[in-house]
Amino acid sequence: MAVRHNKTFPRLIVLLMLLLFFSSASYGLSLADTPPRPGPGFSLAALNGETVSLSMFEGQDTLLLFGTTWCPHCESVLMVLEDIHNSAGEQVNILFIAVGQDAEQLNDFFGDEIPPYNVLPDPNHLVSRLYNIKRVPTCAFIDENGRPQYIGRFNEEIVWRLLSGERLVYPETPYRNLQASDRLTQRDSAALKKTKRFIVELDEEPEFWKKLSKTALKSRRAQFRKAARRIDGRMIHNYGRWKNNIVLEIPPAKVEKLKELPRFRSYREDRRVHALLEDSAYQIRADYSWDNAITGQGVKVCVVDTGIDYTHPDLQN
Repeated sequence: MAVRHNKTFPRLIVLLMLLLFFSSASYGLSLADTPPRPGPGFSLAALNGETVSLSMFEGQDTLLLFGTTWCPHCESVLMVLEDIHNSAGEQVNILFIAVGQDAEQLNDFFGDEIPPYNVLPDPNHLVSRLYNIKRVPTCAFIDENGRPQYIGRFNEEIVWRLLSGERLVYPETPYRNLQASDRLTQRDSAALKKTKRFIVELDEEPEFWKKLSKTALKSRRAQFRKAARRIDGRMIHNYGRWKNNIVLEIPPAKVEKLKELPRFRSYREDRRVHALLEDSAYQIRADYSWDNAITGQGVKVCVVDTGIDYTHPDLQN
């Protein structure tokens, strides 16, 4: 009896792998063979009524975050933006561009707790289209010359590296196999201290922070930011984000000073692991799919993964 092979399932697997690859790879550091052109200029009305233009920040670093208030990933990034604002101060201008949202929706969300950085409604997607934003949250780092140094998924480490003075390099002969993080080069090594990252456990119940009011929670975070600066540390994840843990970077020689933090219980090093998806194409044989025109057209796909943009045109019909 002849055996019928089901070709649909292998094609389905290939398509799912490609979807995961494309949805993730686009979050990586955009690589170019030539230096980037200046970022598109724009003007938007902020929540406080003032008109904010990109040209206002000429000669300064500017961080754009494209997101929405209903996106849970965006909401977590907004908390990090406030930490960056409080730590970096005037070193960087931060603009939250609310894609597809108007001032009324944003005022309903923030209420009296307006962030310390600029919040710009973009109800008609004007700026997000200028920067070709396909998903949220996406951030763009514009350097002091108005050139985008990074456009992709929000990556706090890369943001701090760019703020420290690192910039992308553009060799005369492009290296096709060069990873994204390797394109960053230190422009001023004295600007970046060697630090290590530590997880500090606080002497309280893991869910205690949930019992605090918004005002009390904000006060606690300010207290820890101040305590971190006092011991030459930099807050990475402030109070209330990791239950009864906070995360700081601090010079190794001052690790013992972590014990001076309020409600300190213990600490452990948070070793960094880098997993860049730019080099994963060959591992899932995406190149084979491209070369053989395997598109998955006509195959119905059921996606059980909230990390995939189900509104993408390739997943319609």
